[in-house]
Amino acid sequence: MNNRIIKRDPFRDLDKIERRFLSDFFSPMALENTMPSHLKEDENNYYLSVEIPGMNKDSIKVEAGDKYLHIHGERKEEKAEENAYRHYSEFSYGSFNREYHFNTAFDKERITANYRSGILKLTIPKVAQSKLRQVKIGMEE
Repeated sequence: MNNRIIKRDPFRDLDKIERRFLSDFFSPMALENTMPSHLKEDENNYYLSVEIPGMNKDSIKVEAGDKYLHIHGERKEEKAEENAYRHYSEFSYGSFNREYHFNTAFDKERITANYRSGILKLTIPKVAQSKLRQVKIGMEE
């Protein structure tokens, strides 16, 4: 049995965690996967808006599962012009994906989606919930 005492430096461990977090957060892929969104609902529908700027609608895919939506796609880098020198680029390229989970089931066949001005808007109809029915109790003879 190994009974070595290991000296831990909590500040060094914290520094490693911080560096890993910052490198992940500022990588182009991480920036791509932080798609800002807004979800609201009423009695009949969920309404999901997702910000995906600079995309062609044909490059965005939406897949519906039992209680989840998966939105994914890819933004490809435009070809550089010949004899043109790029000073810098702040655009991010690559694939993106995001999954949204719902508490209640929805009707996959009736989902509608529109993409305009960089915003993907989905209307997600809820499955009709059976309403409670009160059962009358009769007298036993």
